Amino acid sequence: MSKRKKKVLPTVLTVTAAIAGIMLIVFSFPAVSFAYQNMFRNPRIERSYNQWPIRAVVGISVDSNGNIYYGVDHGFGRASSIQVYSNEGIFLYGISFPTWTGMYFFYVDGDDIVRIFPARDGRTLSFRDGHLISSNQPIDSTERNTIIQHIRRQQARSGFTDTHGNTYTTNPTTITVRMYDPNGNFIRNIQPDAPTLPLPFSTSLFIAIAGLAIIVIASIRFFKVVFNKNRHD
Repeated sequence: MSKRKKKVLPTVLTVTAAIAGIMLIVFSFPAVSFAYQNMFRNPRIERSYNQWPIRAVVGISVDSNGNIYYGVDHGFGRASSIQVYSNEGIFLYGISFPTWTGMYFFYVDGDDIVRIFPARDGRTLSFRDGHLISSNQPIDSTERNTIIQHIRRQQARSGFTDTHGNTYTTNPTTITVRMYDPNGNFIRNIQPDAPTLPLPFSTSLFIAIAGLAIIVIASIRFFKVVFNKNRHD
């Protein structure tokens, strides 16, 4: 192999490595960007139309109209949300509230009021049609524990019925809801039309760091090759 080929080969490999590093960062960007946005979101209590990816849920509930409520586990950040979908999986709106990186419990009662208890925030929040209608602070730790136990029992429900007699079954290990008619005949599986992320945040962050490391190493290698070439010319 000639000297020219020996010099060109490391340069090509270096550029290829740098391109690979850039591609890894681009691939990991959606999940890292989502986590960053959620981490610094202002934890306001409000009805919103921000649709977030549903990687994991803390619970699923259904109201009398057949609307499905997904308690979204964002993983990082000071705010959480419950996203509401029609029984065809179409996004309707979201409910945003503060959790300060803590867990929360929720359910939809018989009057279609969403009852939420963020454990760290310590208030019972009640929403109707996505709008806050009450916010109550527990009197003492005994009342707090009673509220948590009640909401957790309601949140554990896996069967619901709407005003038309249709029934819905949920599974805690999946976001799919199964819908049946009043006679028990299967109608459809309901999947929310939520945005998707290719990988969890932790995996994406690792890939982004690996991509950045490859770019740095490739850049150092490239400048060394250029420096040695100039020195020998």
